[in-house]
Amino acid sequence: MADCLHVLILEDNSCDAELVMYELRKAGLNTDCKIVATESDYVACLESAPDLIIADYSLPQLNALQALYLLQKRALDIPFIIVTGAVGEEVVVECMKQGATDYLLKDRLARLGSAVKQSLEQKATREERRSAGELLRDSEERYRMLVESSSDAIFLLSDERSIISCNHAFCKLFGYDKHDVLGKSIRIIHPSGEDYREFIEKVYPGPGKRVDWVYIHKTGASIPVECVISRIRDDQGETKGYVCIARDITERKHADEELKRYQEHLEELVEERANDLRIANEQLKREIAERKKAEETAMHLAYHDALTQLPNRLLFNDRLSMEIIHANRYQKKVGVMMLDLDGFKYVNDRLGHNMGDMLLQAVAKHLEGILRRVDTVARMGGDEFIVVLSGLNQNTDASIVAKNIINLFKTPFCIDGNNISITTSIGIAIYPEDGDDVITLVKNADFAMYRAKQLGKNTYKWYSKTEV
Repeated sequence: MADCLHVLILEDNSCDAELVMYELRKAGLNTDCKIVATESDYVACLESAPDLIIADYSLPQLNALQALYLLQKRALDIPFIIVTGAVGEEVVVECMKQGATDYLLKDRLARLGSAVKQSLEQKATREERRSAGELLRDSEERYRMLVESSSDAIFLLSDERSIISCNHAFCKLFGYDKHDVLGKSIRIIHPSGEDYREFIEKVYPGPGKRVDWVYIHKTGASIPVECVISRIRDDQGETKGYVCIARDITERKHADEELKRYQEHLEELVEERANDLRIANEQLKREIAERKKAEETAMHLAYHDALTQLPNRLLFNDRLSMEIIHANRYQKKVGVMMLDLDGFKYVNDRLGHNMGDMLLQAVAKHLEGILRRVDTVARMGGDEFIVVLSGLNQNTDASIVAKNIINLFKTPFCIDGNNISITTSIGIAIYPEDGDDVITLVKNADFAMYRAKQLGKNTYKWYSKTEV
């Protein structure tokens, strides 16, 4: 909420306007009020986009519906509260349909302060969601550009093993134009006579794992590649396609063959140069180990948060998907808990981002310590964490965990000699009643978490459809 709230009051009765301003002051709101009674003055004030509009329903020159129309015409998202005498229910309904935030009777103005605060909070929530939507669109565009600019061949297969999408590197590696391969069977590059589904089942080692294979160029030449194959699953967990990433390892194969010849040469000289051979062999082992370690580190970073080492959003989504499948099969429940640290921004601002990072690491460690091994805690970014509670028998199991987490934060965190006290707000969604897919469960847990913050923070809140 702004330090000074700019309020536009649409009223022709000065006494009524004074009563409105009195109630705003009584509610502890610091306001700058401007009173108008005509359409021209009202339109002029809209140019400066006030924070709030409080309007009498019916004025000689302008009624609330007309004022709402003028507001919508300018596409302004400004809370609009109607304060009026007795009106029919159909009038109230029409005003709410046209965008009014709330309405009050003039003889019940005591509720004005709370109505204003609620309207401003609702607007802030809308702005946050719009910002999140823009970030998502930007993320999708960056992802598309990343795929297209990748030097690795990336292509999508349908469950029928036809190519439904590919990037520029795919065309360059296999010698085709996109229109030559889209909709075509994978056999256009896959040399084996076996069914491709069987091939994938045989070589598929798990998400993010690599396997060497041989594909065919348009000219018929063999191309050794390193493949990463990931399944695309529907809401029921059934495979509906595959994401394939192929990297040309021709040079690596040549290097491996050259290395093999070199080793054979060293074996021929072993009697004369046994010591040199041992040194070279040990060096080779170290290089291979370093490469494998680098690959494992890169793979870990792809699925874990770099700061806390917790699973990231990608690994979390995969685990939650598997838990949903397991819960559906064995008639269990799955709990999804969204945690947001209360006052974390204050810690960052007062003690610095380095201290904030250490606090996030400590929180992650403590959360892992109180959860079961079968549960998952992940960092979603910023000061948000999310927990998957596996195989619940009843909803109250989740509330026990939530209380344990809140109690965890009662003890200050000792960070670099500083005792830091923070709390957390928790939103809980339960599969299957609050959603049957990853996106819905996370969204509803997030909504419940924001409701917990609205209720005063340092608490947990169940998701409720009636509050949406």
